[in-house]
Amino acid sequence: MTKILAHKLLPLLISPLALVFLLLLIGLLRRSASSIAAAVIILWVAATPLVGSSLWRFLERDFQHITLDEVVRADAIVVLSGALSFSNSKGRLIQEWGDPDRFFGGIDLFKANKARYLVFTGGKLPWSIYPPEGLIFRERAINSGVNPTSIIVTRDVANSAQEAKAVGQIASELGFQSIILVTSSYHMHRALGLFEKEVAEVFPYPVDFFPTGHGLTAFELIPSASSFSHTSYALRELLGRAYYSWML
Repeated sequence: MTKILAHKLLPLLISPLALVFLLLLIGLLRRSASSIAAAVIILWVAATPLVGSSLWRFLERDFQHITLDEVVRADAIVVLSGALSFSNSKGRLIQEWGDPDRFFGGIDLFKANKARYLVFTGGKLPWSIYPPEGLIFRERAINSGVNPTSIIVTRDVANSAQEAKAVGQIASELGFQSIILVTSSYHMHRALGLFEKEVAEVFPYPVDFFPTGHGLTAFELIPSASSFSHTSYALRELLGRAYYSWML
């Protein structure tokens, strides 16, 4: 649990927001105009839609949309967690979709007869009070017409590395030689490297693409809170890639 906590906290400590706060604190304590100016510049740049969207295009450049006809048949379809959020309303647990594309991408592949098994990872942080995502996905898949005997849910996992290990164990037990990996396009680069260590053949099926349908306008230079969030998350993903590249 300590390792998982560190993995979740460290990116926050070196995020653009943390850097801005640090520079502002230094500027106030030392009465340094240059530190305050640097904080404002970083905040402005990071919150600019042009920067956020450019970073996301960079993250997704290697994994573009593919049709079902382009996907080869494999032993199993593996859908990664990270699509759900939860809220508590009147004492009832409410499940909300954050990114439904992973789930529906897996369902589409299975109904297109691209594999015999549909594997959901049991995404759950150690301190979470909510059920693993894989169990919720399983129920929704059954409601969508998938035969329960074709669905496999991994053990509880807290990050991409654990997901790969858990799927690798199932692959070893059931004799899987190939899988179709379903995850967000921006996340595929990191996930693919981890899963290729555990399964002989991994075919990527990227989903959940960043919306880039609009052209370059003056609004791309006007800062916004959502763009700051996009930039921060993109930098966090790049940090994750660097970490796993070093570890692998």
